[in-house]
Parts: sequence; C-alpha cells; structure tokens
Amino acid sequence: MTFDQWLLSLVVFLPLVGAGVIVVLPKGQHALVRLVALIASGAALVFGIVALVRFDFHASGTFQFSVNTRWIDSIGARYHMGVDGIALPLLVLTVALTFLCVVYSQKIMPKPQDKVKGFFARCTS
Repeated sequence: MTFDQWLLSLVVFLPLVGAGVIVVLPKGQHALVRLVALIASGAALVFGIVALVRFDFHASGTFQFSVNTRWIDSIGARYHMGVDGIALPLLVLTVALTFLCVVYSQKIMPKPQDKVKGFFARCTS
C-alpha cells in the first residue's frame, strides 16, 4: 500500500483515535486531554492539507486517494474509500473547523469545567 492510498484514512480516522486516547486518560488530567485533542485534530488537518496539495484537480471524473481492500472475508465485506474534487475541500474544511474549535476551546471552555474529557472527546471525533 502506498501513502496516497492511506492518506484519506488518516484524515478521517486520526481524530477518532485521538478521542479514544482521551477516553482512556485518567480523570482530572485536563491539560493532557487538551494537548491530545490539539495534536489529534492538528495532525488530521496537516494530512488533509497534504491531500489537498497532492490532489490532481485536472483528473475529472475519478476518485483519488482510493483504497479498496478486503476487510471481513467471511461475509465479503470490503473497506473502500476515495474522494473527488468536490468532497476533498469539504473534508479539509471539516478538519480545519475541528482544529479551530479545539484551539478556541483551549481557553474558552464551556461550563461545567469537570466535563473537559467528554467535551474534547466529542469535539475531536
């Protein structure tokens, strides 16, 4: 598998991994929760920008960064994902807004303050 085939999966699933890490962090580690949320959403944004830069907008009618692999053989399930020229900017906009919301929430945290872990887990996923 090449980097281009897994680039889209990184953009989509990296925030989910960050949310999973936040869930298993000990309660009361607010600074660490904020840092993990910032890193996960920032990494997804970086990979989204890389995908935007590497995308060939002149190739019309084709999906790019496509991955199509077997997933569960017993039921014939496959993991198939790709993006076109309309969906990619929307995907990058989504990860950019997620990152900006996490940055904004670093200092302006909604009440109650004891729900930091749940807030950032939902915000990043």
